[in-house]
Formats: sequence, structure tokens, C-alpha cells
Amino acid sequence: MKEIEKIAKDQGISTMIVKDVIQDMLDDDMIIQEKVGTQVLYWIFPSQSYILKKRKLDTLRSSVATLREEKEKLDESIAKARESKPDSEHRLELVEQHEQLRKRQEELTASLDSLSERDPETIRKLKDNVKQAIDGANRWTDNIYSVKSFLVRKQGMGSKEVDQALEITEDFDSLEYPACLRN
Repeated sequence: MKEIEKIAKDQGISTMIVKDVIQDMLDDDMIIQEKVGTQVLYWIFPSQSYILKKRKLDTLRSSVATLREEKEKLDESIAKARESKPDSEHRLELVEQHEQLRKRQEELTASLDSLSERDPETIRKLKDNVKQAIDGANRWTDNIYSVKSFLVRKQGMGSKEVDQALEITEDFDSLEYPACLRN
């Protein structure tokens, strides 16, 4: 923590902010804290981050399912209440107006959805996702080449033998960003 605070101080960032950010990241399971000897280390593996996000998504999905069940129960109780009370003329007008507004909202939502694929923010997010996927693939490519290098240098295997064992083809290489993603 002291090393992080020192770096932050050199950059002009308050140490209290650093502590708060790290604590928030720990609370949100964005990083892991582990004490090793006298040091406290902070880290996260990309796959572990994915697993934590997937768990949170599963939790949110189960919450959505529970809320949908509650909504259905409430809709049923509303329907029963409507059956027991006669509709007034004013209420019928309000229901009609509500229906018109709901249809208008659906039209506007459909229009917005058709425009969202041209939205710069959506395009930026897609580009970021593609960059992240390419970086991950390149990281694994580097890892495979490291294993190959180890097997050739330390284990005395031939380069072609390792290529065959690891199923490395001639076109196996790092990926480059498409022209549309280069800055």
C-alpha cells in the first residue's frame, strides 16, 4: 500500500483517494488482496475477473426472475381488484390515454433502437471489446511461444516436433488490429 501511495503522491493524487479507490475495488471484487510475508499484494487474473462478473450476472438474473414473479402476482391482484370495481368514465379515458402513450413509447423505443447501431458510444464499446479480445488472443499466442521456447531450449525438443505437438501451424501468429481500430 505504501508503494502505491508513494506513486500516487508523486503523481499529485491524494493518498486518501488511493485508499478509498482500493477499498472500493476490493468491495466490488475487482481486485484481490493477499498478505504475503510483510507485504500486502493486490492482483486479479483476467479469467478470475470474468468468473466474478459471471457470478454477479447470475445473481442479477435470479433477482430479475424473482422480481418478475412478484410482478406477475401483483398483476393478478390488480386484475382481481379491477373485476370487483366498475370502471368510471374518467378512468376509461385515462386508460385510453395511457394506452396511446404506451404505443407512442414503443414507437420511440423502436426508433431509438434502430439508431443505436450508429451510436458513437455503442461503436466505441464494440471497438473496445474487439481490442480486448485481440489483446487476449495475443497474450495466449505469446504464452504458447514461451512454452515452445522452453521445450526447445530446456527439454531439447526440435522446433518442428514442438509445433506438431502443440498443433502450431505456419499461419499461427499474433493478431493485428484492423485498420478501423488503429489510433
